[in-house]
Amino acid sequence: MVSKFKFCLLLVTFFIGAQRSLGQGIKLENVVNEQFGTLLESLLKDGKIDEVSAKTYLETVFGYDEAVSNYLKTVNLSQQLKGLGQGKMSFDSYITSLNSSLISFIPQEKQQAYASYMQTHYMMEGAMNEIKSGKIGTNTVELASGIIQGLKESKELKLKNEAIAKKLEVITPTLAKLNSSTAEYKKLNIVDEVESEKNWHTNTNPVMRDKPEYPTTQFTTNYMTLQNGYLLLTTQNYVGAVFNWDKDTRFEPQRIYRNMEKFDFSKDFVMSFHLQMDKRLMQTFEIEIGKGYRVSIARTNGFVSIVTPADYKVTEKYGNLATHNDVKRKSTVVDRDRFIILNQSNYPGLQLMIREKKNPDVNFDGVLKLTISKKGNVFTCKLNDLPGDLTSTVNYFPDKYYLGAVLKETSKKAVVLIHKLELEHL
Repeated sequence: MVSKFKFCLLLVTFFIGAQRSLGQGIKLENVVNEQFGTLLESLLKDGKIDEVSAKTYLETVFGYDEAVSNYLKTVNLSQQLKGLGQGKMSFDSYITSLNSSLISFIPQEKQQAYASYMQTHYMMEGAMNEIKSGKIGTNTVELASGIIQGLKESKELKLKNEAIAKKLEVITPTLAKLNSSTAEYKKLNIVDEVESEKNWHTNTNPVMRDKPEYPTTQFTTNYMTLQNGYLLLTTQNYVGAVFNWDKDTRFEPQRIYRNMEKFDFSKDFVMSFHLQMDKRLMQTFEIEIGKGYRVSIARTNGFVSIVTPADYKVTEKYGNLATHNDVKRKSTVVDRDRFIILNQSNYPGLQLMIREKKNPDVNFDGVLKLTISKKGNVFTCKLNDLPGDLTSTVNYFPDKYYLGAVLKETSKKAVVLIHKLELEHL
């Protein structure tokens, strides 16, 4: 009988073969570059990478897989690294080329860890759509998700995860480090009317997956499609627990903006999200920038609530930061007539509350403008031109080209429409 792990590898091999036979696929290295490019850039010293940093990068990409880590302890990469200079390449091309070269240092028989890690931590939905289009990414690999999970006792896994988190805390890029870089970047001014899959991801086949540490929950991402000049996100694939042995559904963030022009969110910028959402008791729409800053908006009981964490901490999964709120409870009246209040507490963090009926000049059922600006390591968020804003300081910034989102609700009925995105470097 073929083991589950071997079956997983057979699936991966099949999909890679299918992709290559179509002649227009995306290399797996490109997926790595998308997820880890910011980390690789932050590990460079004077535009070059040394052996210690190269091994650190490879360990992180391969998810601290034991076979890969043991292999890296036995090899000397100094000679291979000598020929990896930038030369006349642009910095962006150099990062892409360097990433591919570093991945090639790992023998093929040990690269199975790469597929496993991508399955476990970096799933992007819509595998069937990728196969049909001749592309391959984490979506395709995720069809065999969960197969290698749960192989160790939970106590051992917890200790391992704590050790990995400590390592990642040292190397995860910060805004301070990224902004100290002298690497070239182009100031951009982008107005996107949300019309084409050239710039926007769609996801019409969300996949459910399990995590051993959450035995009563299954995880997925939102259904997304482009229609009538907007990006539609829904929770229509939600599955509620009916009996006590069923698993409830939890939605996770996904990359929504392809960012083909590579807008660098680690530089100072202003961004406007033009969105439309219903008022529902449990519906929350969350935007994630650089995998280091999150802000959510919800309409409940006649209020608009905008929330952002006060702080974040590194976990054992690269690019997956946990909320860390440690603030003194406080409430401030921003505008008494408009009933706008600013709260801070350990839960939910920093919160701006706006009473809808006290602001009749705003059509809350129409298109709202959520404006997010960054100066240095300080992010500020506000709604339309109303008084009051949320200001927070950000440290870790794992992926400077990332713009993601998630719509959460415990029903199939939640809907958010994104009508326009405006991005401008300051």
